[in-house]
Amino acid sequence: MRYLIGNHNVQPGITPRKWFLFTALLFGLVYALLVPPFQAPDETSHFFRAFHLSEGHLMGITTADNRLGGYLPASLQAVYRPFAGLRYNYSARISPDSLLRAAAIPLNSGERDFIDFANVGYYAPFPYVPYALVFTFLRPFHLAPLFLLFAGRIAGLLFWVGVVYLAIRRLPYHRWTMAFCMLLPASLFLHSSLSGDTVMNALAFYLLARLLGLIFDERRLFSAREGIVLLVISGLITASKVVFAPLIALVLFMPQAKFGSGRRRRLWCCGLLLFNLIILAAWYHYAGGKFIPYDNYNPAYRDGQQINPGVAPFEQLAFIFRHPLEYFAVLAHSFFESLPATMAHYAGKFGWEKNYLPGPLIGMLLPALIILGFFENRTGPVPETKHRLAFAAIAVIMSIALATVLYLQWHAVGASRITALQGRYFFSILPLLWLALKQQKWHLPQFWLQRGAMLLSLVALIWGCVAVAERYYYLGIVIDH
Repeated sequence: MRYLIGNHNVQPGITPRKWFLFTALLFGLVYALLVPPFQAPDETSHFFRAFHLSEGHLMGITTADNRLGGYLPASLQAVYRPFAGLRYNYSARISPDSLLRAAAIPLNSGERDFIDFANVGYYAPFPYVPYALVFTFLRPFHLAPLFLLFAGRIAGLLFWVGVVYLAIRRLPYHRWTMAFCMLLPASLFLHSSLSGDTVMNALAFYLLARLLGLIFDERRLFSAREGIVLLVISGLITASKVVFAPLIALVLFMPQAKFGSGRRRRLWCCGLLLFNLIILAAWYHYAGGKFIPYDNYNPAYRDGQQINPGVAPFEQLAFIFRHPLEYFAVLAHSFFESLPATMAHYAGKFGWEKNYLPGPLIGMLLPALIILGFFENRTGPVPETKHRLAFAAIAVIMSIALATVLYLQWHAVGASRITALQGRYFFSILPLLWLALKQQKWHLPQFWLQRGAMLLSLVALIWGCVAVAERYYYLGIVIDH
């Protein structure tokens, strides 16, 4: 393993992890409070699912008449209704009075209805634990549902910020690049909402950072404690977000010296991989049958749920195996056609549907991220070609796995395109590509590179606040219920 020693033009002062911590907390809290309720992707379903878990239900309930959800306070559904019209109506706005009236709706746990959350009721419960803990703690205070939603947002944000902070601290290189990556406006928009993705993205990035530390940092040895931590984190990820499971394959690149012997290395590497395969098989045997496709869902309740007509996962999987070349063409065309939108989503999209920061701003954020990856000085390990190829290969495998899951669960059997390749799904995938970028021999002054990245990030995040306010509060029709 090769090392690059030296630190060109680096000035003492702020570190990338401190920059991330301060900026993420400041703007994350602003976004958490500024974005109207239920305007993050699937936030309504995630809120219902988390509250259901807080009452002791690990999974959604499947009813005899083909519904998936739970018996929850009717007020949870009532507090959603005033904001439902914002999603598809780009001229719709809310007033402060709308928020005040929604905040006045009491929880009233005694009045209950069966509330559907068909798209998340079969998910593993782990991504909702931070929210459920907060709801459990606050329930005795009889807070209104709207306050619980905002408390959940803040709890998820704090979890994400704390875990990502620890991950950046563990990274052996590219800390500025990863801090900039995590602070992209679209990233903070999502991770300051109430979403299971907030928890899983944080854990996936932490697992990546921990594995990189074990691969490249000569001071870190593989201990039984490290093995147990990797087992727990990777197992949670595999059960909760299977497309991130390939990250654990990075254990194969840990040097034998880390383990003390070749036999110990083989045992731990095989054990970690086998453990995750068992978790995957066991969990999907248990939970796979809970998914109810649109065509089988109770017709009186399926519209408005995040499920699509014509979806049949097992039939879709059979189609893929029968027509592998055709499916490869579907993958290739889908990624190619969606690439511009996916990258715009990844950098500067907020809320549901087509809410973007200005194109020129997005056009500066992405090149800045790549420039950081190429020119950030490394004061420690330099990945070899085999490492960079491995990072890229795992990113490709994760992307194909993501596309395949979307194809199975969101598209009619034999669909010619995968149309759901949104940038938010790549927050835990694309960092592998930025980490694979090879440092160039032409060095840029690090002080100006870092300060330029901080300034651009600050401008983008402030612009994001303005964009959210203009989109939801100031112009157009006022929703008044």
